[in-house]
Amino acid sequence: MRRSIAAVLCLSGLSGAPASADVIRLKSGDVLIAEIVSRDDLTLTLKHPVLGVIAIPVERVQGADEEPTAADQKPAAPREEPTSMRQGWTGSIDLGVNGSSGNSDTSNARIGVGAKRSTPWNVTTAGLLCSHAASDGAPAVTRAAATARHEWLFPNRPWGVFVLGGAEYDDSQDWDCRLSGFAGPSYRVVRTEHTEVKTRLGMGGSREFGGGRNEIVPEGLLGVDFEHRFDDRSRCFSTVELIPSLTEIPNYRVNAKAGYEILLDPKSKMNLKIGVEDRYNSDPGDSQRNSLEYFVTLGWNF
Repeated sequence: MRRSIAAVLCLSGLSGAPASADVIRLKSGDVLIAEIVSRDDLTLTLKHPVLGVIAIPVERVQGADEEPTAADQKPAAPREEPTSMRQGWTGSIDLGVNGSSGNSDTSNARIGVGAKRSTPWNVTTAGLLCSHAASDGAPAVTRAAATARHEWLFPNRPWGVFVLGGAEYDDSQDWDCRLSGFAGPSYRVVRTEHTEVKTRLGMGGSREFGGGRNEIVPEGLLGVDFEHRFDDRSRCFSTVELIPSLTEIPNYRVNAKAGYEILLDPKSKMNLKIGVEDRYNSDPGDSQRNSLEYFVTLGWNF
């Protein structure tokens, strides 16, 4: 009886099926003539002329675990590439506040803004981070950092060329402001559907203002970026930069950051980020060599 009903529905769908309808064969032997609306790892969503919009577990579809052939795939709509620097930008804003009270009172605030623009020929990223930490018995620490990076890509090649600039303010250091800039080649080591690893090697320098050394220091740069997407809603990421001095060997600096991001609400594009950020200087003057920060933030993509 069940198979008879399914057959009637399939035949009725066949008689009124649109020209763009797809043929979906189930492992039970039934055949559906319907339009595929969307598909993910678990569910196939169809628009049937009789049943309306229905969702079928992928595991019940015959051949769902096989890669679709070129004949089975619909031609994708051509992607409209940005035609000016004002187009094609995506971004996010992250806010984090935490504190404690008792034997000592502490409070921490963190705000970050990021933007990215990607085309087949170049990638541009920019970010601004501000943090403030206060604790009983210790002076408050305020830090701000702005970075911008532009990378020229060679289509269908792993190579690229980048320029990077940054500005930092940190009142826990013996300087007021530090400017830095680097340029050099980049190389994409791994690029799959879920994972990307990219390296870059550059030359440049930095200059500190308001401290005991107001001069340009030639430096090198070795950077590694890693990102892995578990699914459409979660990913992990990390960035490590080694910045050695070219005139005062073996002095060097290290900037490292790692975290995990999950999309909490696809409708509002709200996300949660958890991570750690570390900055190390082998010759910090009167300041500490290592500065470690943990962060938990809520963010919104736009």
